[in-house]
Amino acid sequence: MHLYVVPDLWKGMMGDDWLLNVSTRDDFGRFVETSLEKEARDAARRVERDAKRRRLRYDFELALGRPTECLLKRVQRGDIDLVILGSPRPKGKTGIRSRLLSDELFRALRVPALIAPYPHGRR
Repeated sequence: MHLYVVPDLWKGMMGDDWLLNVSTRDDFGRFVETSLEKEARDAARRVERDAKRRRLRYDFELALGRPTECLLKRVQRGDIDLVILGSPRPKGKTGIRSRLLSDELFRALRVPALIAPYPHGRR
């Protein structure tokens, strides 16, 4: 099971000061959500191709929200034996530097967790 969480932090950046009206803000919000969802699904397709090449079963689930909360909710639903988390993205690499690896997460997690090292030398 591959859980891909699109952080909802962008919703806090939807101030009306630069938008014309509520309708424009809502249109922009839908555009951002659609773009982030497309990016997530593209990433999932790449992982699925790799999994199929290795004859591994692959399931994908997309969630929008706070990463720690989304992960804990998914684990609570069951059928998860191990959580594999990526290590923090090194400084200087593009993308969001997640703060998912927190004391809050590890205190609440009721299944084993494995932290995979960042793939240096790879995209």
